[in-house]
Amino acid sequence: MEQLSASVRWRTQDNIVILETDNPPVNALSTSVRAGLVAGLRRAEKTDGLAGVVICCAGKSFFSGSDISEFSGKEPEPTSQELIDTLDAMTKPVAAAIHVRALGGGLELALACHRRIATADTVFGFPEVKLGIIPGLGGTQRLPRLLGYEPALKLIVGGESIDSTDALKLGLIDSIAEGDLIEATVAAIKADIADARSPRRTRDLADLHAKAQGMPEIFDAALRLAEKSWPNHEAPKRAIEAVAYGLEADFDAAIANEARLCEACLESEESKALIALFFAERQTRFAAGLAKDVPFKDISHVGVLGAGAMGRSIAMAALDGGYRVRLVDSKPAAVEDSRIMIDRTYARSVERGRIDEATAQHRRAMLSTSTDAASLGDCDLVIEAVFEDMDVKKSVFRVLDTVCRPGTLLASNTSGLDLDEIAAVTGRPADVIGLHFFNPAHIMKLLEVVRGASSSETAVATGVHFARQLSKFPVVSRVGPNFIANRVFDHYFRQAEFLVEEGADPEAVDEALEAWGMAMGPFAVVDLSGLDVSNAIRQSYPIGHPEGTVFPAAEDELFKAGRLGQKSGAGWYRYQPGSFKRERDPEVAAIMEAYRARRGFVKREIKPEEIVSRCLLALINEAANVLMEGIAGRASDIDIASVYGYGFPRRRGGPIIQADLRGTAAILNEVKRLHERHGYWWKPSPLLEQLGAADTPFSKYQPSGQRQESHND
Repeated sequence: MEQLSASVRWRTQDNIVILETDNPPVNALSTSVRAGLVAGLRRAEKTDGLAGVVICCAGKSFFSGSDISEFSGKEPEPTSQELIDTLDAMTKPVAAAIHVRALGGGLELALACHRRIATADTVFGFPEVKLGIIPGLGGTQRLPRLLGYEPALKLIVGGESIDSTDALKLGLIDSIAEGDLIEATVAAIKADIADARSPRRTRDLADLHAKAQGMPEIFDAALRLAEKSWPNHEAPKRAIEAVAYGLEADFDAAIANEARLCEACLESEESKALIALFFAERQTRFAAGLAKDVPFKDISHVGVLGAGAMGRSIAMAALDGGYRVRLVDSKPAAVEDSRIMIDRTYARSVERGRIDEATAQHRRAMLSTSTDAASLGDCDLVIEAVFEDMDVKKSVFRVLDTVCRPGTLLASNTSGLDLDEIAAVTGRPADVIGLHFFNPAHIMKLLEVVRGASSSETAVATGVHFARQLSKFPVVSRVGPNFIANRVFDHYFRQAEFLVEEGADPEAVDEALEAWGMAMGPFAVVDLSGLDVSNAIRQSYPIGHPEGTVFPAAEDELFKAGRLGQKSGAGWYRYQPGSFKRERDPEVAAIMEAYRARRGFVKREIKPEEIVSRCLLALINEAANVLMEGIAGRASDIDIASVYGYGFPRRRGGPIIQADLRGTAAILNEVKRLHERHGYWWKPSPLLEQLGAADTPFSKYQPSGQRQESHND
């Protein structure tokens, strides 16, 4: 065996060259990989007596894509395109031996090979649209030539993966290896040589698909898929454009056009935001401020105390994650109602094809219920999910401290109370953390892991591991009012209400922010959660603010009128019985008009641009405070909390990513302007002033005592 580069090895088997890449963790097509493969292919082509080449990977998978860290700036040589061109120039047969994954650039490399042999457990896909880009190494041209336009467009535009069985049916791969993958791939090359079959290049396949009937309908369907799967995203549309170009142009011209469109995508705000978010997601694998090797406790049995809507949802999240769950509530009716609701939820999931009946039955069997808190004694982790009241939670933790065995991790689902005060009533504060789920807990992807002053590193690491087992993105928060997501978005909601006081209609605020990309406008969100819930939160608003601070009070008028949101059929909007479709309500307009007159507001026209700008800037400014105070351990966690907790648009990245894209100096100037005009709530964060003075991005800010994490972490 010979090392061609730091990542690629050369060996021969009979007269076949095996080029094996070992570039953990995902065998990305980095510079070292490209250099080794190009050198090996050229050497094999020139060496007499060598009949063909197998390209394979060591480790967990075949190539899982290009090296995203090389996307910014000029790609080091040899470039990815040079690697593909080298494959195109091969006269000796080249086969890809594929296992586990062939994604993005890795699949494009496989398409440029002459044969593709895969293991039965392999998945294939083009996830580029999820990063705001398109396949840029011939994928938009080779895939349609191999599969046909309809299935190719579904794969490229949808961004989803297919398994080996479907790949074989479509013709994406030539066969599924029944035994050793390398042996099967070598055999495929030898069979081609024995039958005198010339290497089959996908670029040379007769483009018969383009002459098929129904081509306009196929592309119309692709556009509908793009809008359904990726509303307002540009990359899927550019991918369709690239595929369509190949209908009329020759292969080389179509490849050049694909490269041009891919480069334009890479320069877009959408791509920059989505790539930054991709790295933010990867960083959540490890808690900010904790070493990677901090051990976590083994969890197999999870207890949930409180069988209300949130407790029930948390129980389902744990069941979905593969845990045994005991759901406890002192009220027998609450326990029974929860079991019925869980059964119904799984039945609906089966009906909709999300899970099969066997999975549903297994999850039901993993659930036990009780009205006795003592039954939680054999659990490894107990999550409290009772009413958001400090005295109630303290009482619960006193009981848990008594009934749970030593070493059991105790977690509060508090959304903003002082975890340290809760932990202090136990004799084991080191084993107390917060696990703040977002509603509905079995669906929402965010889980805030709250680290108290006494929480052990093992307890925090266990919380992070548990979150990932539930397929959630964990962000670690220090103790502080409302933690990360709720605190930052508190300022967003406050600005939305100030805008209504100044003259904006609530539906205009929601429409502007939804058009910008928010999953739901702020007033639609309040109606969903309930004005009674937000009213309870508003009671704590004055705490920590100077006497005389002015708070928006428009929503108080609706609450006084008995408008509680969807649950009462009227809130900021009106809802017909049995419907959650919001309707504009003239009564709200009348209430707001009277409120403005009483408070001395003069209604003014407020354009969508101002609505979006003020709400976004409020998020950014408070996010800077959260980071400066150490509530969030890293800037990227605030973006994760915003996207997965409050529906901040993925294609915008998050408030911190937006600040970096726009420039902290520009953000600071806008916040200062609003401070001069509107006063207290717009006082610039000291951290924003520090970064903005030098136009330094938040991504470069390193909280004291924290190590810098790399994209490879």
